[in-house]
Amino acid sequence: MAALRRELGLTEVTALAASMMLGVGIFFGPALTAREFPSTEAVLGLWALGGVIGFAGAWVYGRLAALHPLSGGSFVYLREAYGPFPAYLFVWTAIAVISPTSLAVLASLFAANLAHVAPLTQLGLALLAVWSLAAFAFINVLGVRQGGRVQTAFTVLKVALLGGLAALLLLAAPSSAPAAAPVAGLGRLSVAFVGVLFAYGGWEYAVLASEEVRDAPRTIPRGLLLGAGVVTVVYLLATGAYLQALGPQGMATAQALAPEAAQRASAAGGAFVAIAVAISAAGTLNAIMLLGPRAAFALGREGLAPGPLGWVSPRWGTPLVAIVLQAALASVYLLTGAFATVAAYTVIGTGLFIIPSALALPKLRARATGQRGFRPEDAAAVGLAGVYAWFIAFTLLEDTWTGLVALAIVGAGAAPYALSRRARVGKPTPGAA
Repeated sequence: MAALRRELGLTEVTALAASMMLGVGIFFGPALTAREFPSTEAVLGLWALGGVIGFAGAWVYGRLAALHPLSGGSFVYLREAYGPFPAYLFVWTAIAVISPTSLAVLASLFAANLAHVAPLTQLGLALLAVWSLAAFAFINVLGVRQGGRVQTAFTVLKVALLGGLAALLLLAAPSSAPAAAPVAGLGRLSVAFVGVLFAYGGWEYAVLASEEVRDAPRTIPRGLLLGAGVVTVVYLLATGAYLQALGPQGMATAQALAPEAAQRASAAGGAFVAIAVAISAAGTLNAIMLLGPRAAFALGREGLAPGPLGWVSPRWGTPLVAIVLQAALASVYLLTGAFATVAAYTVIGTGLFIIPSALALPKLRARATGQRGFRPEDAAAVGLAGVYAWFIAFTLLEDTWTGLVALAIVGAGAAPYALSRRARVGKPTPGAA
């Protein structure tokens, strides 16, 4: 039986981690923060705090991956700590909602921003978006090494473009005076933090391909932390540049943050931003196309999903069926337009599994190494879980309907889980460490 191939090194893991975090959130997220706290200190402070959370997430998930360097990420951690049911719900949510809607959003952004440079009809936009899904699926079917190399190239380009945008704004845009911040309560703080958590998220999916990483217990923790470091520096530079160009009040009223800031520095700034967004979207699209199918693959290998999902191509060493399924679902969301509605629930859905995964670290470490008692990563794990618990609680208070629908989507996985348990024959086949 064909097996996954260990062909990802430190460079590729760092690129995957950075690209999963370095998506399109930085092009609009700081405006969400400024609308609630329009002051330079508050905006920079919250985005710096986001960097701390990003480092905590990278640290915790790096330690989890070092203990269990298998495909599936949180699927493995949840299964080992709490049993198969929560692990199944994680993959159900990832397959049904998070990965395909994220891909549909990114493909749509990729096409829409290229259209700013070369105008397209609505049909042309749809075809370009679907083509991008098919193209990145094909690249990642051909091998994890090919997908990793493409990812490294995109990540370098994304960092360079964002660095260029920050330099353009800091050097060429006229400065704007900061405005005083109004008083806001904790409930509004959760709203201000939506863009921050969205932008700094992604490290929880960077571990999905752990089984294909060389010397995974050492490489993955280092790669996640390096990726988080790169992203934090880039995000703070970009946020500072927005503040330089528009000021906090201008950011708060901006309808399209990055283009409006860039146009203050250069007449061609809008086109530059459009290209930067398109490339950032494409880079994250490739990362999700590489990583996302590993969750479905892990479920199929465990016998909790149709067997073909756990099949590895003997020729390319990739979970071909899982990749094709993910691209197909993303295309359906894209062509029906359903992703615009469902994507709103992904942050909550993601947070619901980050909390128990992070809290599983002490238990899994003690079981694997015999090391009991409080350790530094435990503080990071508790803090990370606490941030997401706070965020979900206040989101439920601020937007109860969105929160309840997100919970319903996750809970809907109980029905297919029950069916898969009944149909299951034999014992699970765990992956090799």
